[in-house]
Amino acid sequence: MLCPNCESSNRDEAKFCDQCGFPLKKAETQATEKSASQDDSHEAAGQGVDGQSQGDDSETLVVRQGSIGVEVATEPDEMNDDARQADAPGMRENDQESACDRVGIELEAPRIDLAGFDRPSDEFAECVVGDYKQPVLEVHDGETVEIGSVEGTASHRGKVFIAALTGENAKTTKTGLAIAAAVAALVVIAAFTTYQMGVWGGRPIPNVVGMTEADAKSVLADYGFLTRSQQVKSDDTEGIVIIMDPPAGTRVEEESEVIVHISIGRTVPDVLGKSEADARKALSDEGLENVEVKKESSDKPEGTVIGTKPEAGASAKSSTAITLTLAQPFTVPDVSGMGVDDAISTIQDAGFTCDVTYISTDSYEPGTVIGTEPSVGSTVHKGDYILIQVSQSWSDMLVENASSYLAEGNTVNLEGATFVIDSLDSVVYGGDNSVSFTVRAHEVLDLIGHPIKISPTETITGTLLFSDDGEVLGTV
Repeated sequence: MLCPNCESSNRDEAKFCDQCGFPLKKAETQATEKSASQDDSHEAAGQGVDGQSQGDDSETLVVRQGSIGVEVATEPDEMNDDARQADAPGMRENDQESACDRVGIELEAPRIDLAGFDRPSDEFAECVVGDYKQPVLEVHDGETVEIGSVEGTASHRGKVFIAALTGENAKTTKTGLAIAAAVAALVVIAAFTTYQMGVWGGRPIPNVVGMTEADAKSVLADYGFLTRSQQVKSDDTEGIVIIMDPPAGTRVEEESEVIVHISIGRTVPDVLGKSEADARKALSDEGLENVEVKKESSDKPEGTVIGTKPEAGASAKSSTAITLTLAQPFTVPDVSGMGVDDAISTIQDAGFTCDVTYISTDSYEPGTVIGTEPSVGSTVHKGDYILIQVSQSWSDMLVENASSYLAEGNTVNLEGATFVIDSLDSVVYGGDNSVSFTVRAHEVLDLIGHPIKISPTETITGTLLFSDDGEVLGTV
């Protein structure tokens, strides 16, 4: 059937043109009326809008709603006025609202008649009221159309509708979309699978941490990677992989190099002769940070390491306490105020030899150590001779000197003759640098350096005189 409006071909049973929407019912009559005056049509349409009776020529608004769009068209009214008013009470004579207001915008209007149409209602939409001139609609599948306002009424923006796909086209399109979606899903699955398999995008590096060096190299070789080993000081079990570079799971190209860090144990480094700073750095490089320092007298350069504990080469953990022994010079220790025996022990423990000398003084109690020679704090060498100074009273010193002078076996000059002392019986301080004594002795004659006894043993008493320096001056 040809459309008298756009002359396009339509189905025989079609009631509206598929291209422009023009009503095809009574097409021949309408084609003849199309040549009539446009003013008459406008006047008839105006009367319909104003609510006046249109008789058999009046038209009723019809809305057909499909699954996607809504169609609005006019059709000759085949109902009487009473039926029209019963079905569409809103269309009264004094109703000032336009038909498009109620049909095109408010789709719930009860006056819409949907009967008598067997044509699919999902293609397009339009509104025809009064003298409104039917527009030529060019609607294609997938496009959007907009209905304008009815001329002579308040301007309203029509609803926007999407022209639906026709039956065969819609079915074909849905099938195509389903196939495309299935193909896309297969492509994604294939891409993901081949990516995981390492066919493209590089291969993931397997995790070899915790393996031995040999096992790690074997596994990486099976995956097509090259391996380079580096030793790392660690508290972990020796000989296992503790670090990977790049990390496990990283995707790299085949035959890329993977560095595996192999744990080795820590040992105390040899730091003898090093300064404290250099020794600490060597220990830190080994991962040994728990370091203590002590000092010990030595003839080695001051401040150098003369010992470690544990010794060099011993196994150690990062938490092991390391003791560094640093050299310090020998110095004379302070023994002032000690007793003679304690002072001697202290000097010997410090690595020196010693002797005792008595100093006559009344400032200290007799027998008290008052100093050393060399003095306290002096730098000396191991084994040097240290003289311990002990306080002594003047009288005690003279008695001691007299006892030494008159000791048994000594040859002395007494009363102008030479005697050999057989025994010392007594020694007593007498004041004024003098000491009284009693000895048993026999007189001798010196013959070319050999004493010859010339008298029997006898008891001799006398007094020794001393100088201010404690030296014997003679006897009286």
